[in-house]
Amino acid sequence: MAVTLTLGNRIVSLSHKSKVTFNILLVLLQVVFFAEPVPCAPRKISCFFCNSSKLKGCEDPFPKRDMFSPHLPTVDCYEDCFKWLYIDYQQKHQLIRGCSSQLILKIDRHLICMYESKGRGGYICFCSAEKCNPGGVAETSLRAMALIFTATLLLLHGVS
Repeated sequence: MAVTLTLGNRIVSLSHKSKVTFNILLVLLQVVFFAEPVPCAPRKISCFFCNSSKLKGCEDPFPKRDMFSPHLPTVDCYEDCFKWLYIDYQQKHQLIRGCSSQLILKIDRHLICMYESKGRGGYICFCSAEKCNPGGVAETSLRAMALIFTATLLLLHGVS
């Protein structure tokens, strides 16, 4: 039995197999975009805690040898670690690393990285693993991976 869908001005006919695949993908997309973060039991992680204007070792690139050095300050954290590149109006760069509970920003940390809207080039990234804020790319978002997986399935199976 074939089912027809109207997408804009286009009529798409789906076979039973395609309809099942389409429904599964539709449910996955709803889970990816509308699911609330799962509340977890509090867990404690360590985050690097420094400011490049006060500690030279806090700058990027963040040497791998320093990641395991006991002299770099860390802070216990029950939320997410962050790395913030702040660029002031004189284009002076400042890297700040720490725990997100120290921030007074009303933002969704699940977006992983956000860039400043003022166009100066700064950004803030969040991560949730032990000492995960040394630099480089932040952890990949589970939602982004699910979206890529869903898009790949759509391309492979196609809607005919």
